[in-house]
Amino acid sequence: MKILMSSLMILSICLSSCGVPDTSVNSKNIDSIKVENLPKKNQSNNDVLIDFAKVKSQNYINELEKILNIKSIKISEVGDCGGFFSENEGDIENILLLGNMGINAMDNKAIITSVVNIPDNFKIIYNNFIINNNFKMENLPPKKYEIFLEKNKSNQYFSVNGSEEKVLYNIVYIIREKDNDDLIYAYYLDKKLVALNLSSPC
Repeated sequence: MKILMSSLMILSICLSSCGVPDTSVNSKNIDSIKVENLPKKNQSNNDVLIDFAKVKSQNYINELEKILNIKSIKISEVGDCGGFFSENEGDIENILLLGNMGINAMDNKAIITSVVNIPDNFKIIYNNFIINNNFKMENLPPKKYEIFLEKNKSNQYFSVNGSEEKVLYNIVYIIREKDNDDLIYAYYLDKKLVALNLSSPC
């Protein structure tokens, strides 16, 4: 998705970050995921805590399947560009659907790249933030992030790689960490966050 700077409005926003460990996708080396925090479910309030846009192992996905009591299914493969792991010709990077989440996976590496229809009990860890469906863009500090706003004239649908898992939205925030080329698309229906999508440039 090409960003037309003339149609986007840079938002000036600020809030100090909280103390959740860094979960950026800067490091894609398998060594960085040998010791990792597994997804968690709070038994008292049913909250599910997941890592978004961070390289994990297949074991992380397996544990998430157990927590949600569903199995991931392959819906497609990454094409010529836009993958997170495929570097050589012949590499096969799969795109999986796990409930309301899109996952890119290859060998023992996986990364959650999409979350749609974000339920009330989902707590999504991204960098120094815990994001839920009431998350405000004002929580991201402008010294670390560039944020662009794109308003649609009518409601549109976002889906996980063309699957039936889709959601209606009318506002998109495009987020770029200043030391990272990957883009986060935050889809809102009015004031409610309904989907997140991680995009890697070709």
